[in-house]
Amino acid sequence: MAAPVRVVALGQKLVRFHNARTAFNVIHRRWAGDGARRAPRPSEPAEDAPLPFSSSGAATWRARDTFGGGAEEDDTPWYQMPSVLISVTALLVYFCVLREENDIDERLGRDALRDVPGLERQTLEAYVRHEEAAGRTADAERRRLEELLVLESAERERKQKRAPPGPA
Repeated sequence: MAAPVRVVALGQKLVRFHNARTAFNVIHRRWAGDGARRAPRPSEPAEDAPLPFSSSGAATWRARDTFGGGAEEDDTPWYQMPSVLISVTALLVYFCVLREENDIDERLGRDALRDVPGLERQTLEAYVRHEEAAGRTADAERRRLEELLVLESAERERKQKRAPPGPA
C-alpha cells in the first residue's frame, strides 16, 4: 500500500510530501528564514563557459539532503542493523546449508535441453544462424543438429507405425 501523500500550502505553492519528516523540514526551513541566509545566486554564466563545481550548490550537497529527508540526526534505532544482519544470516544458513534437497531442486538441476522436446534443436538452429551471420563456422553444432533431425524423423516414423489406422 502506498504511503499517504500530504499536500501543504507554502505561500502560493502547493507542495506534496511523502512523509511527515520531509514536510516538517521544508516548512521549518521556509519559515525559520533558512532561505534568506543562502548566498545570492550568481548571474547566469555564458553558455559556452564551463560551470565551476566548487562554487555551485552541488559542492556542498550531501546524499542525506536528497535521500534522508534532510534530517541532521540519524533516528534509526541501534538494534535495527544487528537484527537485519541476524535475520539475513539465519535465512542464508537455512537455505544454503541446513535444508535438504527435494524433488523440485532435482528437477531444477536437470538439463532443460534434454527435458523439453524440441528446445535443443531450436537452440542449435539459432546458434548456427548466429555464427553464420558473424562469419564463423559452427561445425560441431551443425553435426549435432543433423543428428537431432535424424532422431526426430525416426521418432515420427515410429509413432506413425504405432498409430491405429483412421476410419476410411
